[in-house]
Amino acid sequence: MEEGNQRKTRKVKSRKSINKEKSTNKKIVKKRKINNKKVPKENNKNTRNTKKKVLTTENILKFIFGLLLFVVIVLGIVVVKKSKEEKKIKNANIVIPIIEATQQSIVQINAENLEDKYIIRVSNYKDNKINKDVLEYSVNIINNTSSDVIVTKNDNNKNLMIDKNNTIIQKEQLKSNVKEDVFYYISVKNKNSIKNKENIIVKVES
Repeated sequence: MEEGNQRKTRKVKSRKSINKEKSTNKKIVKKRKINNKKVPKENNKNTRNTKKKVLTTENILKFIFGLLLFVVIVLGIVVVKKSKEEKKIKNANIVIPIIEATQQSIVQINAENLEDKYIIRVSNYKDNKINKDVLEYSVNIINNTSSDVIVTKNDNNKNLMIDKNNTIIQKEQLKSNVKEDVFYYISVKNKNSIKNKENIIVKVES
C-alpha cells in the first residue's frame, strides 16, 4: 500500500513538473515573440517623409532667398545707373534736341571763362515727343583758342579732336522710339595760354 501511495505521489509530482515546464516554455515563447516584434514600417515611412518635407521646404526657402537677393542687387544697379544719368542731365550746360532731319544749332563757348568742362547734351526727344526714326547728325568743333581743345563723348576718354583747329565728328546716330542722351565734354588743355575773348564754336547739324 505504501508503495502504491508513493507511486501516486510520484505521478502527481511528475505531472505538476511537466505542467510547470510547459507553462515556463510558453512564457519564454511569448517573450521571444514580444522581443522579435519588428517596428512597424509605417513609422519608418513617416520619418522619411517628414525628412523629405523638411529638405524640400529648406531648398524652396533657399531658392526664394537667393532670388530676392538677386532682384535687390539688380534693382540697386539700376538705381545707381539712373542716378548717374540724372546727374549728367542736370550738369549739362546746354541741351540740343534733334527732332528734325534738317536742323542746325550753334554753341559759342567763352574759353577764358571755362572753368572745367563744358557739357553739351544731344537728345532725340523734346518734352514728351520722341523721334520715331533714327536720325544722323554731325558735330563740328572749331577751335579759336591758343590752346588745344579736348572733346570726349559719354564715358569714353578718347579725344575726338583729331585736327586741333577744326574737327567734324560725322555719322553720329540717335535711336528711335526710346529716349536717348549723348554727352559731349569740351575742355582746354592749357588754360593759361588762352587770350582774352578766345572762343570755341560747336555746330550740331542733322
